[in-house]
Amino acid sequence: MIEQTQQCVADDTPQKVKRKKSYPGKKADSYDNGWVKMYTYKWNKPRGIRFVVSPASYFDNRAHISLCIGWLQIYINLPIYSTWDDCEYPEYGFYCYEGIALVICKGLKTKHIYMPWSLDWVRTSKLKIDGTWLHERRGDVQKWKRANPGRTTTDRWKEEEEAEGQLWKETHKYIYVTDNKKYKMI
Repeated sequence: MIEQTQQCVADDTPQKVKRKKSYPGKKADSYDNGWVKMYTYKWNKPRGIRFVVSPASYFDNRAHISLCIGWLQIYINLPIYSTWDDCEYPEYGFYCYEGIALVICKGLKTKHIYMPWSLDWVRTSKLKIDGTWLHERRGDVQKWKRANPGRTTTDRWKEEEEAEGQLWKETHKYIYVTDNKKYKMI
């Protein structure tokens, strides 16, 4: 009887190791020793400038200082414990929001100072069936409240829903083409 033996030969070829790639916006590098937390963002746009002092944070009741310059964010936890037990906590300082506004924090209140290059909403106009326009402008809600002192904002929403039913609408058929070149008529 002949026995067959199999020999296992070690494969010395290097195996490819899959690395998890960070998606844009994910913290690329971080450092945390309990008192100081640092985050750097490599692939995302810079976070701007931030200097905020707060008596507590969302997950920690220690006072902290939050600094941000470009891609580097630093949180310094101070050994001062507060009794603040709320999701929104007071902040004191300033930060730049999306490059379009400087936000000044004073407790639970904030003041937004918009930059000259930020967009400003003027009005929204919609065409009605009868050919007239329905305009919505800043301050319309306050004017409506002054003109109708006994009514609530729910009444205003109902009026807006009724006006939405009077808007001019048009429907067009078109062909939808997908990547796999199948056509679908809608």
